[in-house]
Amino acid sequence: MNDARTNCVKAWTDVLVRCREVLGEEDYETVTEFKSVEQLIDAIREIEERYRSAGIARLLNRIKPHLSQLSTFVNVLLMSLAPTNIGTTMIIWGIVNLLILLASESENALGEITTILSDLGHRLALFEIYSNDLELEPSLLQALFDVLVDLALCSVTTIKHFRKNDIYSATTILSWSTIRGDFTSIIQETSRKVNHLKEVVEAQNVKRLSRNHSSLLERLREVRLIRPNRQAEVQLPCLALPFVQNPLFHARQEVLEELCGTLNHSIQGRSLRTAALWGLGGVGKSQIALEFAHQQVTAGCQIILWIASETESEIASSFNKAANQLQVPGLLPSNTPDQNQYLVLQFLQTTHIQWLLIYDNVEDQDILTSSRPVSGDGAILVTCRSEFIAASLCGRTIEISPFTTEEGSDLLLKVIGQPSPPTSRDKECAMQLTQRLGGLALALDLMGKQIRARKKTIEAFLATYDEHRRLLNKQPRRGIRNPYYSKDLDTVWETSFLSLSQNAGNLLSLICFVSPDDIPDFLFTKGKDLPSQYRFLTDTEEWEDAKIELLDLSLININPRTSFMSIHRLTHDAYFDRINEEQKFAAYSAVLSLLHEPFSRKAGSHLYTRWDTCSKLIQHVHALGDRYRQLGETKFYPPQELMTIVFNDAAWYLVETGFFQGSKRLTEVASKNCVNKESLEYADLLDTISTIYGRQSHVLKAQEAWSKMLEITLRFSLPNDERIPRAYNATVNGLVGMWKAKDAIEYGNKAVEYGPREVNKRLESNPDRWLRCRACAYYYINDLDNAKKDLEEAEYWQDLKHGKNSHYHGEAAFISTKVAIKAGELDEAYAFSERAFELLSMGKPTHVFVAATRYQQGYIRLLQGSYSEALARFRDALIISQFNELSNGVQSYTGTSARCKWRMSQVLDLQNSKTEAKLLREEAEKTKKELYDTGLFVQREGDESWDTLVPLLFR
Repeated sequence: MNDARTNCVKAWTDVLVRCREVLGEEDYETVTEFKSVEQLIDAIREIEERYRSAGIARLLNRIKPHLSQLSTFVNVLLMSLAPTNIGTTMIIWGIVNLLILLASESENALGEITTILSDLGHRLALFEIYSNDLELEPSLLQALFDVLVDLALCSVTTIKHFRKNDIYSATTILSWSTIRGDFTSIIQETSRKVNHLKEVVEAQNVKRLSRNHSSLLERLREVRLIRPNRQAEVQLPCLALPFVQNPLFHARQEVLEELCGTLNHSIQGRSLRTAALWGLGGVGKSQIALEFAHQQVTAGCQIILWIASETESEIASSFNKAANQLQVPGLLPSNTPDQNQYLVLQFLQTTHIQWLLIYDNVEDQDILTSSRPVSGDGAILVTCRSEFIAASLCGRTIEISPFTTEEGSDLLLKVIGQPSPPTSRDKECAMQLTQRLGGLALALDLMGKQIRARKKTIEAFLATYDEHRRLLNKQPRRGIRNPYYSKDLDTVWETSFLSLSQNAGNLLSLICFVSPDDIPDFLFTKGKDLPSQYRFLTDTEEWEDAKIELLDLSLININPRTSFMSIHRLTHDAYFDRINEEQKFAAYSAVLSLLHEPFSRKAGSHLYTRWDTCSKLIQHVHALGDRYRQLGETKFYPPQELMTIVFNDAAWYLVETGFFQGSKRLTEVASKNCVNKESLEYADLLDTISTIYGRQSHVLKAQEAWSKMLEITLRFSLPNDERIPRAYNATVNGLVGMWKAKDAIEYGNKAVEYGPREVNKRLESNPDRWLRCRACAYYYINDLDNAKKDLEEAEYWQDLKHGKNSHYHGEAAFISTKVAIKAGELDEAYAFSERAFELLSMGKPTHVFVAATRYQQGYIRLLQGSYSEALARFRDALIISQFNELSNGVQSYTGTSARCKWRMSQVLDLQNSKTEAKLLREEAEKTKKELYDTGLFVQREGDESWDTLVPLLFR
């Protein structure tokens, strides 16, 4: 297999050279900019926008479904070679893009290209099915790779032909017979190879294995970093739906039939089907999606996932829950929500199990870009208000109109549920009320529940409704006005909310300040020291009564599987608009208090022991921040210490889980609230901010934060305040990160020596952390004896504070490895690294620290001359880094991957694999230049120029 891989790498190197020669520098540079099939799909959309021709659009839409098969073909070959070839192989998408772009100048030319790509896709459909079932044998791998080579070269020749000739000329049209003949030969050869693959699979009767050839998960399993997990082991059926089937669902049969025709599995083969429901808020889009989902359950669909999609945090939370319910391959307790989202998407894109994915209430198409499958044998259903968003995301769009008067009146009578058949007067009044409500499904449901709860006739209720409508016309509501509300819908809300008890109204006001989806009971019922109007939360009976009252009036829903509450966004906004400023302030303060303890860094236990709880609440912190901005920030909520603490602590949770963009947003909210930029609360916030930058290797930005933090802390802290050694330690990390370790020793001494000497008092601080950080500083100035002494003392405090064999013992072993390497004690260094790997990978095998320990082991083996093992360890580190890079999109992981590639190129040079070494080195150098060009990294020379791309903690 190694010979076949070497031959393929050499062949692809020749392809790159030939492409550059044929295309010329400008076109070659254009095609190398493409890194994924998703980028190609986006480019095709831009071509559609550019030409705005029905014929061109039709042809382009014929191409899109077949990109899935081509993507699988490329990815399987790629992963059968090595993850090191990811960058160079992606040029194929740039070539296909340029081919389509040039052909789009003429419908005839594009028609030819469409036919070619469609034929190729049909042949590869069989490959997509059978390629997952065995390791490709060397001869077959070589033969299939030859097809990819021929496809690339034939495509660039066609591009050159387009560039050379007028696309409308007779010469160009006549020459198509030659071009078509070349492509036909490739397609026929592809068909033969794929049929051979099918015969091999069936002859060996290989049981279908996990299909993740197109992701890094297979590589993770190969290096035994995650447990094997075959498709058969996922939890099926997986029906992650928010509600049971609505027994009052009404009408909409034509829409359901259209969805079935668009989204049901096609007998023609694997394809991704998409549809969107769009229309006014409250018109019933989500109810249609829910009914369709339950019909698919009946039809035997094994995987149905409901993704709340108004915000990024809601999407991440929904995918996180889906990953746990599905038990997706690669699922680990330590995974972040973003990593689990990535795992679910990869699974859906490659599984042969039928699936349906519902994105409910999409408000921003951009946040779905990286949160949806781009291929696979499944269906995507989107609900949104905007026709533009619907058309941008899906191939089929369906406008959902309000009910007709007859449909709406029938629904109203069904909701009311009168024991006797309705009279003609009942029907007449029902039709009148339907007309007043504009046929909106949500309004009809709410009013039907009101009529039933009040035990009135429809005629009597209609009089009440008209009374409220007149009041609203006389007294227009002030303040924020939702553009989706009509006056009649205002009347709906007024009627619904007037009858609420005090407790139910107060609960609803609290709900207005959290995310409308996935609201856990424990957020409210574990609160302490709340104002008197919220004391009912601590009384089980009163709490349940308030919740049931809202449920009975259809103002909230409850997920029967999770027991989490949710609220329609129109109801959410409507009640928020109706409560006065005093009520808003009280509710905001109460929710802030309720969110304090779960995220508190001073709650007694380490925050990582509460990650599961935090993951269920983090979207509600984001929602509270959104309300804060909406209400005018400090104009609404005067600066208070608690708010800075809550948002800062929640940001720290996101730092620990590697979600730096989300943590940055929360620190921005905290910073706006903390107007006193000389306070100790602001110093705590600066600690988080400096850590965010430091964990991304942006040490120059981090310096600004920790310098200010140290200044404030020393000026205002009381004696024995734990902030003081923390500030000294942050300064140590900052200076070492900037390669000023000699200056850092002074601050390390102050951190270690500060505070009481009595053991129990000292344990309230973090003496083990201060010692580990000072040891790092000693390491960088080559004072290895003092580094070892600090690490030995750190072990003592780690045992007392964390118990034996904790994560922090792993960190100490990681630093000890570096010290032993520098001391030339390589066998001892490898022993330390094995201990570090064992402790740091426990429960979190894709953590950045695990990649760092594998990198250390590779470096040790390189120094010892064990090149094969060194290459294997560096490759393990690269795989984990790329996994984190793909699932988190963090720039520092890109730098970590580049450093791995650079080291691998050194080993390959020593093994005389010059071609592959050159490719890896070029990729690594390109990444380093891109990162340096951002101005966020300290620039060094030699080996240090690669270490500076990696966060200090993991160097």
